[in-house]
Amino acid sequence: LRCGYFPMQFDHRSLWVDIPYCLAFGCDVPPIVRPQARRLKVGDPRIVKKYVELYDSYLLKHDLYKKVVSLESAGVGDMSLGTLYDEMDTVRCLGMKYAERNCRKLRCGQVDWTPEWQQNTLALSFWNLRLRHLDGHKIKSKTLKRAASAAGLMDFLDATAEVAKEHRTLIYQERKIMRANGNRAHRQTWLQSLAEAKALAGNTKAETVLKQLMEREQQRRDARAIRYANQKMRTGSVTFVVAPNSQGEWVEVNDQAAMEQALMEENHRRFNQAAGTPFTVPPLTDYIDVLGVNEYAKQILAGTFDIPEGTDHYAAKLIPHLRRPSLVVDGKGSDLNLTIAAHKKGWKQSRETTSSGPSGLHFGHFMAGITHDRVATFEATMINYPY
Repeated sequence: LRCGYFPMQFDHRSLWVDIPYCLAFGCDVPPIVRPQARRLKVGDPRIVKKYVELYDSYLLKHDLYKKVVSLESAGVGDMSLGTLYDEMDTVRCLGMKYAERNCRKLRCGQVDWTPEWQQNTLALSFWNLRLRHLDGHKIKSKTLKRAASAAGLMDFLDATAEVAKEHRTLIYQERKIMRANGNRAHRQTWLQSLAEAKALAGNTKAETVLKQLMEREQQRRDARAIRYANQKMRTGSVTFVVAPNSQGEWVEVNDQAAMEQALMEENHRRFNQAAGTPFTVPPLTDYIDVLGVNEYAKQILAGTFDIPEGTDHYAAKLIPHLRRPSLVVDGKGSDLNLTIAAHKKGWKQSRETTSSGPSGLHFGHFMAGITHDRVATFEATMINYPY
């Protein structure tokens, strides 16, 4: 694939992408990259605690707490230790990803997860392994012991085939009952424990938190049912657009050629809204370049630009107010040194669902980090140094 952008046209650059025919029409379709589920959930204090404990131990193991002292002593903006900072940042990012991978296991399935369902699954796994071992399959004793330990069945390592089959039958019966009622009773108990943990961490009432959790669960079930019901109604393509006709009336267009023409006209209108404005026509275009980075643009920021004759009346009134504030010119503007309190306050006001870059890090990593004083101090220092 190739892509790029065209020269500046008024206030926009047009983007382009070159897609080979073999990819567009088949015969060489690249694999679909599925989004990965997040293990770290800021909404569960128990997961946050596990994450910060793992991340804190990772930072200790790699001596990042000691190395960050060198950055503090160098001072904000001193890039003499730039190489050290880059190395620390790389290890730091790896530490966040390591802590998230190990802070919890993903529970994916059609039955809502609960500790009881998990115990049932572990027990079933052990009995299946035990029966396979008795049937002559190659099952390592270490694997069998690990499964028995996870299920709390170490006393049944030497169980006979009859005992194993009997217990497995009981496990399947319990599993069938859980599936039949959606595991709702156990799910309710687990939500209550989650509400108590959230209330304890956030100084709120457990009843209020539980009500919010139950409403969210119901919304998810309703949305899942709606998606299932509407699945056959989705075509995956645009079937019509609403656009103005030659008389200016908004009408529905469903013909392919007419739809394409309407979309092109709308894109042309949208991306040329600045056309004809004072800074895109003479006499200002004779002085200010398209990007606004020449000497005349600097004069506007400095407040020394002589407005040429013929300039739009309102643009002439606006230009003097584009002068850069004296506090910024003198370097006495806002203090860029981020305090730990400001760092914590900023991330407390953020939303975990805010999208981030392709690095694999997300807002949840930093929102969880502020719950641990040592981690929060480290993160604030790492953020401060480049500025």
